[in-house]
Amino acid sequence: MYQHAKGVIALTALIAVSLVSGCATVTRGASQTLTVQTAPEGAACTLERSGKVIGAVNPTPGSVKVGKGRKDIAVSCEKTGYLKSNDNLSPTFQAMTAGNILIGGLIGVAVDAASGAMNQYPSALDVTMIPERFTSE
Repeated sequence: MYQHAKGVIALTALIAVSLVSGCATVTRGASQTLTVQTAPEGAACTLERSGKVIGAVNPTPGSVKVGKGRKDIAVSCEKTGYLKSNDNLSPTFQAMTAGNILIGGLIGVAVDAASGAMNQYPSALDVTMIPERFTSE
């Protein structure tokens, strides 16, 4: 009887943890907000993925909502008197996607993969703009 109770408790705990971790699409969504800051402020930044513009922040600092995905986001910032700055944001794998194996099985994982929800970009990007000219050498 004691072994059976331990098994029921362990199973209940496993189900509870699985429900909390849930599906990334449901719990975290298929989009996220990115904040872009530049030094100095007031730059115009464009965000592209796979050669297509997916967002812009003009002027900085500011935030933009983007869809999650597996591919890098190229960020290009411009400001008069400064060199153009280019940077990339690479996505990271969301560990909660593993919960889909227990709850949603392959269907849950497929939904997260298709929606991009299994990935997340850094929430903020800080860009230091380089002046075109310096006052001294």
